[in-house]
Amino acid sequence: MDRLVVTLTVLAALVACGPGPARAEPAVARPADLDAVEVYLLTYDVGDEIYTQWGHVTLRVRDAAAGTDLVFDWGVFDFSNPVRFAVKYLVGIPRYRLEVLPYAEMLARYADARRTVWQDRLQLTRSEKARLLERLAWNARPENREYPYDNFDHNCAIKIRDYLDEALAGRIAGRFAGVETTHTLREYVGAALGGRPFVALGLDVLLNDAGEHRVTEWEEFFLPAKMRAHLLTMPASSPSPDPARLRPLLADSTRVLAFPPRTAGRPSGYQLALVTLAPLLAAGAVFHRRPSPVARRWSLRLIGAGVFGVGLLAGALGTLMVFAWTLPDHAVLHHSANLWLFWPVDWIVAAFGFSLALRGRPWSTAEPRGGLIRLLAGAHAAAAAVFILLWAAGLIAQDVGRVAGYLVPLALLTYAAVWRGTVAPQRVVQPRAAVPARSLAA
Repeated sequence: MDRLVVTLTVLAALVACGPGPARAEPAVARPADLDAVEVYLLTYDVGDEIYTQWGHVTLRVRDAAAGTDLVFDWGVFDFSNPVRFAVKYLVGIPRYRLEVLPYAEMLARYADARRTVWQDRLQLTRSEKARLLERLAWNARPENREYPYDNFDHNCAIKIRDYLDEALAGRIAGRFAGVETTHTLREYVGAALGGRPFVALGLDVLLNDAGEHRVTEWEEFFLPAKMRAHLLTMPASSPSPDPARLRPLLADSTRVLAFPPRTAGRPSGYQLALVTLAPLLAAGAVFHRRPSPVARRWSLRLIGAGVFGVGLLAGALGTLMVFAWTLPDHAVLHHSANLWLFWPVDWIVAAFGFSLALRGRPWSTAEPRGGLIRLLAGAHAAAAAVFILLWAAGLIAQDVGRVAGYLVPLALLTYAAVWRGTVAPQRVVQPRAAVPARSLAA
């Protein structure tokens, strides 16, 4: 699966994992007695911050003989310089790292954040446990801690999936890799970002037809909750071929921290954009019919506020889509069909709306700016019509149903408002000169 996260995710610091910056960490030693070691999968509920919307997952290794209890966390990033982090995320591949911290410290951290934590003991054989602990000891070396991060292909959950699969000699991949789900990547992005409606809207608009890829169960492991759900269905290794004697891979499930679940319950970004901006445009059109000059001036201000909001949204999305097309690491954002609707030059629409809202006076088409804004509105209306025809004919592989249902009507209303906010110069008709009557005598 290709990389998805770009621009809006960057600006919002959207990462699937990541509790904070690096810190001093305890040394990791190979256990002297494997039988004294227990390994647990810790799965964390979503939090309030945008970078916690996917949840989180770590491994806990408790060595009773050595008296150590450590958590291995692959979600650590350096956010001390947000601008530098955002630039790295946007134009390249960010670097994340493994952090090893005491279990008690981790528990206190998530208790403060009021995030539920589930714990499941991994029932591993001695050889499986040895392979996993050998890999963890290797990863904990300073030179091996950093890794290139990707939200879907190489995040905190994927690191654990791959290490467990290695320890179990490929049994996880053999069970889940070929099983296709009914869900798409676009659906998972929307579900995870339900509490951030405008971020979800932006990513839905930017994402091209790669968003319609049906995710396999193996790929679903990028979501910590899905990882736990899949592993709960998996049996542990057993020398006995008798199914009745098989043990589950995850055992002793418990919630070590329990808090009320967070519910988004918010309308989508599409709904918010429509119900916020459309009434301004509609109210302005109604007041514009009033004969009073004051009412007409305020109608233009209402229209301007709506046009300004749509122009900002369209200009930002158009700029991001064009810019993302130049980044080779963000192929899932190239050639988005929504470029039919949102253009980088739409900042002009925002400037026009701001002028109307501020001054309450229309632009004259006798001036270059008035003619330009009308030309842009007409071109947009034509492109929107082509977009709808292509979508109706099934020629757009990308899922643009929400864009067509919410943003196209809003855009068409905006283009009509642009025409109402411009005036053509009145033609002055010169009266004809009176023709003197001819004399009858002549």
